[in-house]
Amino acid sequence: MKTKRLPMLVVFAIVIFICGCTGGEKRSPLTTEEGVPLTPVGVVEKFYSAIQSGEKIDFSSLFSAVIPAEIRDGFANDFRKQKEILRLRVTGTEEKGNAVVVTVKYIYFEKKPEGEAGYEAVKRKLGENKLTLMKENGAWRIRKFGEKIDEKVEKQLFYNCLSVVLDASIAQEIYRGGHKRYAASIAALEPVLPIRAERCRELKIQKAEKNDYLVLASSPNLVPCSILATTDGAIPMKYEECRNQ
Repeated sequence: MKTKRLPMLVVFAIVIFICGCTGGEKRSPLTTEEGVPLTPVGVVEKFYSAIQSGEKIDFSSLFSAVIPAEIRDGFANDFRKQKEILRLRVTGTEEKGNAVVVTVKYIYFEKKPEGEAGYEAVKRKLGENKLTLMKENGAWRIRKFGEKIDEKVEKQLFYNCLSVVLDASIAQEIYRGGHKRYAASIAALEPVLPIRAERCRELKIQKAEKNDYLVLASSPNLVPCSILATTDGAIPMKYEECRNQ
């Protein structure tokens, strides 16, 4: 398989792009006072209640582990800065396969830009949001929470996995220098270069020969993207190309 060879500058740029993604956060599900894990509606109500009151909670306990922390926390902080919720109600729930979509409507005032006191001199506004929750380790967690933000999340998940595939490619070249052939497993590459396989849904060495190899990966996106790498490079290199698979 012939693909365009990657210059090292491109590899470096992608590694820089994903450096701020999720690490090893300790995540415990939030429960009711009786110790029962929150329902999808309970998770959503807890999230907006914390935003409204300024309560300090561990947002990682409410969101999927795949959501990058800076995107998750940035969404909550921006909401706090821009809106003052007067009243919020859950107006609907809908089961979609293994997911539950919770619809919320809220009345709010827009806050003035930072540095200015008070609220904008406008009428109260009505907002709506649909949040999709999925179960992880027995607890409901928010997986989607807004079109623009969801797109940002999906892009970063793809590039996180792509960076792992590129690391595996670099490790393969280092490994071959000492063994005169390419490694047949990810485990064999670990002593050469740490491979963060958890950033992909699946990662494996499909083929390993003296002069060639094939690394296959599946990204953790809602619609997984297949990524492959050989001695000639990796494809796809852009998130937008996943939509054509």
